[in-house]
Amino acid sequence: MVATSPRAIQSWLVPGLVAALLVADFGLVRGLAADPVHATWLGGGRIPVLVAGGEAWRLVSAAFLHVGGGHLAGNVAAVVLLGRLLVALRGAVTFWTVFVVAAVLGSAAGGLRSDAWSMGASGGVAGLLGALAAIGWRAWPAWDAAARRRFGATVLPWVLLAVASPWIATTFVPDHAAHLAGFVVGLALGSLRLPVRAGAALATLTVAYGLGMAVRHGFAAASPPARWTTVAADGVAYEVPASWVPAPSFDPETCATAHTDGLLVVCVGAGAGVAARALDAGFVADTPTDHDPAPPPGAERMTFRPGPDRRPGQRLVTFTGPGPRVVVVHALTTAALDDRGRAIVTRIAAAR
Repeated sequence: MVATSPRAIQSWLVPGLVAALLVADFGLVRGLAADPVHATWLGGGRIPVLVAGGEAWRLVSAAFLHVGGGHLAGNVAAVVLLGRLLVALRGAVTFWTVFVVAAVLGSAAGGLRSDAWSMGASGGVAGLLGALAAIGWRAWPAWDAAARRRFGATVLPWVLLAVASPWIATTFVPDHAAHLAGFVVGLALGSLRLPVRAGAALATLTVAYGLGMAVRHGFAAASPPARWTTVAADGVAYEVPASWVPAPSFDPETCATAHTDGLLVVCVGAGAGVAARALDAGFVADTPTDHDPAPPPGAERMTFRPGPDRRPGQRLVTFTGPGPRVVVVHALTTAALDDRGRAIVTRIAAAR
């Protein structure tokens, strides 16, 4: 485990560059809108309905975005420390390939397992752990005591942290499927002496494309929609931003199909009883706030917050009237009801 001088330089430089990329992407996308949470998720978070709607690049971009500063700092530290060791053992090309492939396949596995949103580099970090575990298993008998101590001192704390993460994470829910898949991918890549240069080139192009799309969509999340399209369904016609995709409706009795940007889900239909169905679905009637969109002329507004059986942070707003017309606005996070979100809802709700 004695590194040559070029390898020693690479062992700091290459993981450091990846860590800088994580920090830069975090700062850029979060700085694009007044509400950074909104911009980050719409910019490149793994939102299942958008991935299913054709935005598969989010499986890449989500691995380079983070929920908050603490989340980012932990993954940056892991990338630098574990990456430094992997570069010293196998080289920079192997490190980069393992990190990207594990991050992307981990993100995909997390999406297959659940419909939860996700972002973060921890799938790639788990891949680094898996590769180091495979390498250490093979090389352990040949290493001297000092080499074993250095290896254990670097790897063991991150293994313990990964095991303890379900109990110590307080601001987000760890994506266990992504972690497990990333570890298995790293274990496989670390066990096999495969030609990785072609894989590294493909990984670089994939990351460049995914991050480019994240920046593009982050800018879009900070600006009013440039194009709108007309939707005719459930006996009514209304406009939605052209970038929105069809989504399951919160209230199929009001409208069979809703449209979403990933954070706001809006459907327009006709009928009665939407308030009762909201209560049956676990929402609780609430008083309006300044963040709730204003009702169109002649409509009655009702607002709801999530009850104890629903995921916190949601908001439901309904407009009933004039006549049988009903608009249901389901904000999957209250961050979606920023100035931009309220302006979009106001335009949809006002259409006749």
